[in-house]
Amino acid sequence: MSLLDKILEHKLSPSNVTFNLLVHGQCKVGEMDNAFRLLRLMEENGLAPDEWTYGTLVDGLCERGRVEEANIVFRGNRLPRSFLEALLAIGLGREGHLEEASRLVDHMQSCGMSSCEDIYNSMVNCFLQVENV
Repeated sequence: MSLLDKILEHKLSPSNVTFNLLVHGQCKVGEMDNAFRLLRLMEENGLAPDEWTYGTLVDGLCERGRVEEANIVFRGNRLPRSFLEALLAIGLGREGHLEEASRLVDHMQSCGMSSCEDIYNSMVNCFLQVENV
């Protein structure tokens, strides 16, 4: 968080890109509490979190096995769903929640969202890992 302090100390106004990069960095090192603090600070500064912000949080939570919290973040925003649904499906699959991940992919297709090859490849990998193939 010291980088943000330096930015603010120099009277610079951080943008969405700045906050998104900081949130991403905190998620990558497993500092999810700091990532959520940055989210709140972003909103307090009048900036609206976007698909990238929420996608980073969903991915970070899933990577740490916190899929229930990822679901809460996913359901708690009003952004376009396709990107976030894809991240959540992959995260659920990685954590062994294969039925829920499959339902989410089916839901995406029933709503007319195109599922990309990456989602299917990730899901196949998840099934193979669970089956120890």
